[in-house]
Amino acid sequence: MSSDICLSGLILSLGKNINFVEIGVLKGNNLVALSHHDNITKLYGIDNYESYTDDLHGEYIVSKVLSQYNKKIATEKIENCIHKDKIQLIFEDSRIAVNKFSDEFFDFVYIDKNFTYDGVSEDINDWYPKVKKDGILGGHDWYTPLISQSVKDTLTS
Repeated sequence: MSSDICLSGLILSLGKNINFVEIGVLKGNNLVALSHHDNITKLYGIDNYESYTDDLHGEYIVSKVLSQYNKKIATEKIENCIHKDKIQLIFEDSRIAVNKFSDEFFDFVYIDKNFTYDGVSEDINDWYPKVKKDGILGGHDWYTPLISQSVKDTLTS
């Protein structure tokens, strides 16, 4: 099942005028798919499109060239999206971009980047204050021991 299908049910449960942010945009698939929801007011996508090491899938390095290619794809998809006015991409590191938003700004924060134990913990600590009361802090890759352990440790400390 794709992420946008799973996210759709959660988004519908939040009511109207939803502000959503995805940390780690990759090719923009989630943002474009979610833009069709009438109850979403604004979708933000945060990604610096720099090189990174993917510890979840064999510690391979995603080069700057590949990241920039993904940025081009995401930008084009969003530009051609019928609801492109709902989507704003921010090309910065999430630790910098988080400061652009007031606390309790988002109904839904979706983390899908930083595939290291410490990176997941940093993202949770940075973005959790930005979630409204009764909002959702969610993420991708829970099935991996690295992610699930980092989430558990961060939220219980």
